[in-house]
Amino acid sequence: MLNIYIHCQKLSQSTNPEDILIFIKKTLAKEYPSMDLDALLVETDLVHFGIESIVILSLLAEIEREFKIALSLDALESCQYKISAVTIAESFNEKP
Repeated sequence: MLNIYIHCQKLSQSTNPEDILIFIKKTLAKEYPSMDLDALLVETDLVHFGIESIVILSLLAEIEREFKIALSLDALESCQYKISAVTIAESFNEKP
């Protein structure tokens, strides 16, 4: 399947999709040690990659804590709820 790198809104300078991808891979490596995480790219939808919804929700909460950012559901909705490093980066706002 061809993944398309789509930006749903302007990317904040403090939220780098590559940093989020590295964090996702490290976290998933603990949960799925046999998964081929090299195939996971910044634009790859985690749902289509085979990650369970409950794991994605936990991962989003961990990303919020790690990067000190808050999820914007409106921004995720504008990306049709595609959950990738890019859309996560674009769907979070810095916490005050």
